Order: sequence, then C-alpha cells, then structure tokens
Amino acid sequence: MANHPARAEWREIPTPEDGALVLMGKVAGAETHCGVYLAQDGGLILHTDERHGVVLDPPLELAAARRWRLTYLIPV
Repeated sequence: MANHPARAEWREIPTPEDGALVLMGKVAGAETHCGVYLAQDGGLILHTDERHGVVLDPPLELAAARRWRLTYLIPV
C-alpha cells in the first residue's frame, strides 16, 4: 500500500480510532499484513491468519509477539 496511488486517500494517525485500517509489518512502508481497529473491549484488531482464521488481537500483543510495527490509517 505504501506505493499504491490509493495511499493518497488515507492519512496516518498517531493513535488508533474505531474503524481505522491497521497496517502491520516489521518495516515501515513494507507492511505485509492489515486489519481493522475496533475500539471495543479496550481496543482490538480484527484480522485474518491462515492458521487461525478470523481473529481479534490486542494491539500490544501483536506488536510484542510478532514484533510488528503498527500503522493506523483513516480516509482523508
């Protein structure tokens, strides 16, 4: 998504908000996974995992367990 023309239609936000797109990866601009931030229950990320199917994970767990950098985006 970093180099796709549609990226111009999104802006990065420093803290997540309900419905934000979450890009996940070890290197900024080279994210390999995405999900949606849901503000319920203290904040969870809805995403899919081939082994586990559809999952809800807390942001801190994804960042710590997979060492992913999380980038939150909302439409411009």
